Amino acid sequence: MLEQHERTLEECHAEFERLAHNAYRDIQLAGLVNIALLGMIFITSLAIALK
Repeated sequence: MLEQHERTLEECHAEFERLAHNAYRDIQLAGLVNIALLGMIFITSLAIALK
């Protein structure tokens, strides 16, 4: 019974690490998309200002 509980705890820990890694990757990707959008807004604003 205790061995089964320890195995389940290890599985939960592995799943948590996997989810945390995925969340970190998603946050990095969202940051890159945010930077790209800000760059597009800046370039558009510059083009309008220089028109």
